[in-house]
Amino acid sequence: MSARTGAVSVTDKHGRAVVPAYGDMEDIKRANARAGHHFFEASSMRFFASRVGQNVYGGRYFVTSEQFRDYASGRVDARRYTIRECDLEGHVRTVGDFQGFGTAAQARSAIKLILSMGESS
Repeated sequence: MSARTGAVSVTDKHGRAVVPAYGDMEDIKRANARAGHHFFEASSMRFFASRVGQNVYGGRYFVTSEQFRDYASGRVDARRYTIRECDLEGHVRTVGDFQGFGTAAQARSAIKLILSMGESS
């Protein structure tokens, strides 16, 4: 386990870290905060009307949902889902398109496909 991030890393045959293996969302949140990022801060989550799924897939993937709201016009779009990946340093990136899925189940299925293919994008 990395003292810096809280992630256990999967290594190649030479012992080099290949991918992180976070145990749960709390590990990812701590790693992101330690990296000096604000992805999971309440103000960031509120701004994007974001929610974070509680499951971690493949030690690094998770699903978020966001809902666009235009307070001036009162427009509120349907909630959409995004696949995210957290690297060993705690940086969170979007995998595929932002809000690329209409349901959480579709996003989870895409993660399973990514993992079965052994790819991160």
